[in-house]
Amino acid sequence: MDVWMDNGAYIITYPISAGKDLNMVFSHHTPDPVANVQPVGLAEVKEQYKNFDPRIQKVISMIDHPIQRWPLLVTGPLKSWSSACKRVVLIGDAAHSMVNHMAQGAATAMEDGVFLGVVLKAVIQGSINLKTAVDLYEKERMPRARRKQEVSFLNGEIWHLSGEAAKRRDAAMATELGGEGKVQMRTPNLHGDPGMMREIYSYDAGAHAAFAVEKELRGREAVAEKGWRKDIRKETYDSVVGWFAEDRVEAKL
Repeated sequence: MDVWMDNGAYIITYPISAGKDLNMVFSHHTPDPVANVQPVGLAEVKEQYKNFDPRIQKVISMIDHPIQRWPLLVTGPLKSWSSACKRVVLIGDAAHSMVNHMAQGAATAMEDGVFLGVVLKAVIQGSINLKTAVDLYEKERMPRARRKQEVSFLNGEIWHLSGEAAKRRDAAMATELGGEGKVQMRTPNLHGDPGMMREIYSYDAGAHAAFAVEKELRGREAVAEKGWRKDIRKETYDSVVGWFAEDRVEAKL
């Protein structure tokens, strides 16, 4: 994935369809709020991105179909994701739609589904009741979704910077921009930041749900699995060692 940034705008390019097509996402601020999809002329797009790399401008000139501007809309944060009777729950965009700047909307919905699947399995097995399952879902998933919403907003701000702020951003990313493939321990490039990538892509919704159920059943925060050191929680083990250990112990319900 490549990100092209200029004052108040950015473009993401990445291959799709097994490398047969190149997808491009154009993003910029507009003077007035956009609430619905709007038709846009090619001339307006060219004007908006006229200061970008000549390669980008060449690709824009090749557009031969109608162009539409899509607004970025968000939901929440909500106080609850469930009905009073706990028989209806919200997942995905219905619960926490977010701007696309971290590309986590659909991924977060899938996390919701996996988490719900595990806690509802515990209901079917008789380990917990439905109310408890939904309560665990909201308690554990709502903070993570809120965090993703916030980070997505902030990454959009980073990519849309202009003026002196953009210069400071670029200076902080200088090592990466040098083309030597170096990785910084902390960088405004959140898609290249080791900590952020670990937080997003190392997350295991199924393990998280299983651990939440086990905490509920045991009635305490620290869970010591058989054969583990009693002063280490399973969630800590999973995040530090479990992601690569071949003999990883899976939580059982």
